[in-house]
Amino acid sequence: MILCVAAEASADRILASLLPELMALMPEREWVGIGGPLSVKAGLTSWVDPRELAAHGLTEALSVLPATLRALKRLKGALPEVSALVLVDAPEINMRLLKAASERGLPVVYLAPPQAWAWRPKRAELLKRAAWVGCLFEFEAQWYRARGVEAHLIGHPLAEYYAPLPLADVSAAPKWPLLFPGSRLSSFKRTLPLMVEGALEARRCQPQSFTSTFTLGLSPWLAPHQEVRALIEHLSRRAAQEGVSLEVREGDALLSDLAQRHSHDSTPLAPLALSHAGTITLALALSAVPLIGLAPLSWLSARVASALVRTPYYTLPNLILQQGHCPELPPYPHHSQPLTKAMTSLAQPHYYGELHKTLLSIHTQVNAQPSSALSLSIKDKLTCSAKSRVRD
Repeated sequence: MILCVAAEASADRILASLLPELMALMPEREWVGIGGPLSVKAGLTSWVDPRELAAHGLTEALSVLPATLRALKRLKGALPEVSALVLVDAPEINMRLLKAASERGLPVVYLAPPQAWAWRPKRAELLKRAAWVGCLFEFEAQWYRARGVEAHLIGHPLAEYYAPLPLADVSAAPKWPLLFPGSRLSSFKRTLPLMVEGALEARRCQPQSFTSTFTLGLSPWLAPHQEVRALIEHLSRRAAQEGVSLEVREGDALLSDLAQRHSHDSTPLAPLALSHAGTITLALALSAVPLIGLAPLSWLSARVASALVRTPYYTLPNLILQQGHCPELPPYPHHSQPLTKAMTSLAQPHYYGELHKTLLSIHTQVNAQPSSALSLSIKDKLTCSAKSRVRD
C-alpha cells in the first residue's frame, strides 16, 4: 500500500498528474491517503476530504486544527500497513508524517517541500530523511542541496498548461479585472470583499480604465460551500449598484479560455488579475497576465509572519524573478485603498505593458520534467526496501 497526502488544491494537481503513470508502473499497489477531486479521479482512495483541513495563516489554522489532528492520527495509524509514502506540500501534516515514517524505515518521496528557504529553515534537517525530494523551482533545489537534502528539480506542472497571452497590443485597452481569492474558505471570505471593494473604487476613480464586468475565478474546492455562494450573491448585488456585473467562472477554465477570448473578441480584452498568494499567481505569470498579489492575514498572523519570514516577497512570480515586479499588498491591515491605488497605477499602459514583458520570462525559468521520467524516478525510490533505506 502506498500512502499519498496532497491536502491542498495545488498539491492535488501535482499528485493527480503523476498517479496514472505511477499506478501503471506499480499496478499491484493500493494507493490511499488524502487527496482532492483530481487525485480521486486519477485513482486515489481518499480517506479525508482535504477541504476540511485548508487554512491560510497562524490563527486562521486554529479552526481546522481538530480535523487536522484527526487526519494525522489516521495517517500515522496506517503506517504499519504501508510500504512507502508520496507526500506533496502540506507541511503541517506531511513533515510530521515524514518523521513518523522515517522512524519505521519507510521510503518517503516528498514533492513540493516546505518553503524552508523563506521561514523555519531547520525543517531542512528533517527533509534529509526523505529518500527523494522533488522541488518545483531551481533556487529552492539549490538551497536544499546546500543543506544535504537529496533535492531534485522537477519543475512545475503548470508550465505545461499555460502559454503567454499576446497582450502587448492591448496595453491601452480597458482592463478586465479578474479576481482569484484563493482555494481556502478562510482566505476566500477575507479576500473577496477586499478585491471587490478595491476594484469598484478603482473603476469609480478611472471609469475609462476598467470594464464593467469583473470575473471571479472560483476554485472547485470552494464551489459547494453555502457560505461561498451567499458571499458571492451579496457582492454581486453590491457591484450591480455601481453598474458592474460579477461573472463567476471555474478558475482553471477561466485561465485556459483567456487566449481564446483574446483572439476571437472583436475588441481584445486586457486582463488585470487580483490574486491571493499561492499557485494561482504562477499560473497567471505563465499566462503573462499582469497581477497584484494579496495575502490578508489576522493581526497576529501578520506579526508572526513579519518576524519569521526571511524573504521580502510572497507571490511566486516575484520569488522566481527575485524582484518585486508584481505589486503586493501588505497582509495587514485590510483596507481597499492600497488595492485601488495599485490597480489604477497598473492600469496605465506603460506599466501594464512592461509587467507583461517581464512575466514572459517566467516560462524560461519554470520547466516541468516529463511525467514519465519523473514517475520512473519516484518508482525507483518507492520500491526501495526498508532495509536499504536504513543502510543508505
